[in-house]
Amino acid sequence: MKQQMALGALNGHVAEMCGGHTIVTAFGHEAKSVATFEKLNEDYYDGAWRAQFVTGIIWPTMMFVGNIGYVLVAVIGGVLVTRAVDRHRRRAGVHPVRPAVLDADHPAERHRQRDSADDGVGGARVRAARRAGRNAGCRERDGDRRHRAAPCSSTT
Repeated sequence: MKQQMALGALNGHVAEMCGGHTIVTAFGHEAKSVATFEKLNEDYYDGAWRAQFVTGIIWPTMMFVGNIGYVLVAVIGGVLVTRAVDRHRRRAGVHPVRPAVLDADHPAERHRQRDSADDGVGGARVRAARRAGRNAGCRERDGDRRHRAAPCSSTT
């Protein structure tokens, strides 16, 4: 707004000075006219600079706000989708993914430790004997006491 008002005042001054040039020079008002022009020109410069600055800031600010909106929609959508997937898994009876770090008392961790202990010199034979014992229906024979589905008889 300031830019337009200053531009109007500057244009009016220039039009009067150009139209009445002979009168201005006849009465010796050139210095006064130049001083008025410089003041009006400085006001116009300040207003124009501020207007250009605000105009230059608007576009990047709007892009930034738009990008923040996009990120918020993506994050909130991701959270809602994962909640829905978890809810669906619970309804379907699907167990969540096993945690990456297990404590030593967890059955899966004990099984992993037992298998890594069998990796020694006779490890392949021990694992093969375990598999053979499971296939024969006797799980107690190989020292795997967790599974007692088919107790061993002394004849097998």
